Amino acid sequence: MKLIISADDFGMSKSISDGIIYGIQKGFITSTSIIANLDYTDYAIEQARLNGIKRVGLHCNLIIGKSLTKNPKLCFTENDITSKSTNQSDILASVSYEEAKNEILAQYDYIASKGLEINHLDNHLLLEIYPNIMQAMIDVAKEKHVPMRFWDMELKKQINNSGVVTPDVICRDFHREGVTAETLNNLIKKHGGTNNTVEIMTHVGFVDMYTYLFTDYNYHRLLELKTLESYLANGNFKNIDLINHDKL
Repeated sequence: MKLIISADDFGMSKSISDGIIYGIQKGFITSTSIIANLDYTDYAIEQARLNGIKRVGLHCNLIIGKSLTKNPKLCFTENDITSKSTNQSDILASVSYEEAKNEILAQYDYIASKGLEINHLDNHLLLEIYPNIMQAMIDVAKEKHVPMRFWDMELKKQINNSGVVTPDVICRDFHREGVTAETLNNLIKKHGGTNNTVEIMTHVGFVDMYTYLFTDYNYHRLLELKTLESYLANGNFKNIDLINHDKL
């Protein structure tokens, strides 16, 4: 079993970015993906540089912040909390393939222009359910020769049939009520004796007031961080090959 422990939301806030850096330093986070269009994106880029992180994923985001293509249909809300009061499903369903692809490419190019290499694509808040957006992501991943995260086996098949690499297994259970050592134990028990490459999606981070007002996923970020840190400290990953997306 090869295990990628991936932290989403690098660049969402200072404290989240600091928590992800902490996890990478301690060894319980092996990969992270950056949001390219938020106020703390450049802070995260600088922290990556200072800590020797040269390759990150792109956390494709069409919902919050500012559109890098200046498209008023995209990045239409200030933060994750205010996004819940919008009709975001209707808005995202109206986004064309070209609009989505242009924005994803702009976000990709912005991070690359700052000296970081992109080693995979994933996305913010379940963009997988919008066919135009998902096809745009797949095509960008294919053009840039980078892997992608998938949502379910049907989507994995679509991505792989397009020539884009994915992990073999995605674990989305380590979230909210599933942030427990038992979730990790069950995952390792199921896949530990296989040759599968498994990706755990996490949202670790520290929480300051800015983060508290930006996203309602707060306490669980700290819980994820501490649960993974304890799991590593207790030696529970010692027989697992911890890797990042470069190994896909």
